[in-house]
Amino acid sequence: GGENAEAFESGLRPGTTYSYYFYVVTKSGNVICGETQSFTTPCTHAFDPGVVTQEASCTSTGIKTYTCSKCGATETEITDALGHDYRSTVVAPTDTTPGYTRYTCSRCGDTYTDVPNAGQFVVSASRGRAGQTTDVTVSVRNNPGIVATRIFIYYDSAVLTLNRVTDGGLLGDDAMLANADITSEPYCVIWEDTLSAANHTADGILLTLSFTIRENAPLGTTAVTLAYDAGSTFDKDLTDVPFAVVNGAVEIVDRKPGDANGDGVVDLMDAALIKRMLAGGFGVTVDEANADVNADGIVNLKDAALVRRYLAGGWDVTLL
Repeated sequence: GGENAEAFESGLRPGTTYSYYFYVVTKSGNVICGETQSFTTPCTHAFDPGVVTQEASCTSTGIKTYTCSKCGATETEITDALGHDYRSTVVAPTDTTPGYTRYTCSRCGDTYTDVPNAGQFVVSASRGRAGQTTDVTVSVRNNPGIVATRIFIYYDSAVLTLNRVTDGGLLGDDAMLANADITSEPYCVIWEDTLSAANHTADGILLTLSFTIRENAPLGTTAVTLAYDAGSTFDKDLTDVPFAVVNGAVEIVDRKPGDANGDGVVDLMDAALIKRMLAGGFGVTVDEANADVNADGIVNLKDAALVRRYLAGGWDVTLL
């Protein structure tokens, strides 16, 4: 009966599954049937404070496991990711690089830097064929304000010949003075407007360097780099102003962008051929290296548009 079952279960471990076998035996001693059954004793769980079985990290959750002291049953809880604990370190500026703040997580070591809007001297990238003239610009970005600077231009004279240097007028009229010997290496240019009552803070092109690519120049990229004189780069209060430098290069290529039919001339026939090739069904072929006018690795309608705008004029489109 029920009372006997409760008395029976009261001596068992709570929350535990037990199995038993019962059968019927005849008077003659024969077993005529048998069956295995099971039951689980109830348990009012008493969980412990829990232990961490999987540590949480800055970016991933953890697991905490609780165990019942009566029956040994367990339950788990997902714990939140910890999040980064960043500590900051200020890195002072040098003669050629701006200062910045580095943030490092004390737990996992993750880092990032917070660079203020530092001034930059930026040398552009250019492209051309052997024997061709190509321009490289030196620009100022995030200009913090200066009245003077002195820069040096480095390049491989076995590959490039410097022909002309043009002032961008960024640091005042007639402020530029360039080395009188155009073949001097490195090539030095200075700007000085120290009687100005205000700093020059505009961004833009500082100067343009016009190079000729030598006829025997190998295909590939040749660097055009810049260094500046930190002690000669200052504001109206004669305080040194640090700049970062982004260097450039000239890529020497063996192609004529826009000359889709390879006849040595860029004309409207080339734009038409690109369009017909893209439309299909016209049975035309193109020189894909030349047809890829913007050198993005794909021949599409933008390339045809660049050819047409170049031929029309007034669109500020330059082909190599």
